[in-house]
Amino acid sequence: MQISVLFSSQQVIQNLSDYAVYFIRLMVLGFLMTFVTFGKAMAGESPIYVHMAKIDETSQNATDAKKIGVVKAKIKGLETLIKAIVPVSRYDDVPTISPETIDGFVQTMSFENERFSGERYVADLRLEYSPEYVRAFLQKNRLPFAEIQSSPLLIIPVYERNSIAQLWENSNLWKSKWQNSLNNHFGGLVPLVVPDNDFSNWTVITAKQAIQGERDRLNALMKKYNTRGAVVVIARESVADGGGIVLDVDLATYAPGIEGWQTTVLKETIPSDLVMENMQIATEMVITALQEEWKRRNLLPFDQKMNQLQASVFIENVSDWAEMQSKIRDTLNIRMMTIDSVTVERAVINVRYVGSIEQLRTALQHLELQLNYNSVVDGWLLHRI
Repeated sequence: MQISVLFSSQQVIQNLSDYAVYFIRLMVLGFLMTFVTFGKAMAGESPIYVHMAKIDETSQNATDAKKIGVVKAKIKGLETLIKAIVPVSRYDDVPTISPETIDGFVQTMSFENERFSGERYVADLRLEYSPEYVRAFLQKNRLPFAEIQSSPLLIIPVYERNSIAQLWENSNLWKSKWQNSLNNHFGGLVPLVVPDNDFSNWTVITAKQAIQGERDRLNALMKKYNTRGAVVVIARESVADGGGIVLDVDLATYAPGIEGWQTTVLKETIPSDLVMENMQIATEMVITALQEEWKRRNLLPFDQKMNQLQASVFIENVSDWAEMQSKIRDTLNIRMMTIDSVTVERAVINVRYVGSIEQLRTALQHLELQLNYNSVVDGWLLHRI
């Protein structure tokens, strides 16, 4: 462990009292250093590894029903987790998880609202899966996966019919379909948020501004809903030449880690009486497209080879430094961190991580930390966004 104290002519301690305060701050920072050399087993893990399950099982008796229900919940939760991090194109390659092997994947579990009644067992079960065990399982089976979670993205659903674009109008059927979809949607690696019907939304952004991607207006709406990214999703209806309706669904992203991605999710000619049904299907297609594109950009290598980086971390005070360490610990693709030096203004850290530098930057951005290379100092700088 190394603690470096830097002085300039303007930083000379003028009196004993100031010196004591300065020295105490350094001692506290140095004390905190003893707790922050860590392996990933000590670090916080992604919410993606936590699963909430509802058990309602019957058997010959309630005790047996509990055993059966818990095993089913463990397997179903793990299947949900794996689908969230493995590309959909590889789902069929995932081996079946047996009741005999499932316990190895579960790190902790806790029960709430348990009820035993004759042959029936009902409970809420919280499961936390072991990241190390899941990673080893996927690597053994040569399955690519992503762990980095996106910051929540704001869905901005524009509905265009007869060349008239709608966003906040009550007649925007596309928006109502989104509200229905997200009520029953598992967040996956890309949590999504739909704006409510707040009348003030009209003053923030219009349908035309959303279609044109006016960034200042998009940023204002993101700020209102406390998100750092947005997805403009446009559903267009037009009359087909041979009869029926052409439903065209496009999206454009404005978000860290997936900035500037545009694609057509659906373009189908359908009977007019099936438009609403297909809109609902289209929302699921958009959700899947976003999840899969995010996975594609953040897939980790099979060999989990470690990369190393040194960065300077700017510090405001002791509590700020403690919070920064916590955020670094919570960065999933950082496996280890050591501290090279620390002063009252700056710490120099060494991190070992998996994946690319861009994936590391994306993971840190999710925790509101910015990692940039500075050519002037010829090194990496880490600071709050």
